[in-house]
Amino acid sequence: MEYDPNLMTGQCYLLGEDLQVGKEDRTWRRVVCDYEHLSRRQKDHDWFAYCQQGHGASFAKDNTSLIFGAPGAYQWKGFSTDSGMALLSQGELTIVSGAPRGGYSGQVAFLKAHPVAERNLSVELLLSGPGLASSFGYGVAVVDLNGDV
Repeated sequence: MEYDPNLMTGQCYLLGEDLQVGKEDRTWRRVVCDYEHLSRRQKDHDWFAYCQQGHGASFAKDNTSLIFGAPGAYQWKGFSTDSGMALLSQGELTIVSGAPRGGYSGQVAFLKAHPVAERNLSVELLLSGPGLASSFGYGVAVVDLNGDV
């Protein structure tokens, strides 16, 4: 018997300033969890938690990419996202990602792209919440308060 996945799928929609749908469906909609992809994956907790991609999304502050999280039932990494220039290193983009269930109190990770494989991110700094179930990282916002960047 073949298992037919009926999961709520994650999709990201990117529309222009006129908010009109393009003539070609694939030019404006990014399907991140389709049937073919789901049927090939191992059916573990990651499989069942998959497809919430796009829950938290933002444009990178260096205007080169779109950042979106993919939280899952057990991990919640990428629940909220933002980015900023010169947060950890002068002139470099840092991605900030909230994980409100991380470490049982919530965590915020400061991520940096790998110099060669830019799609791979490494955790440069990890902040933890003040106490059990505090949901630290539920929302993140990067703001330049003193205007130095």
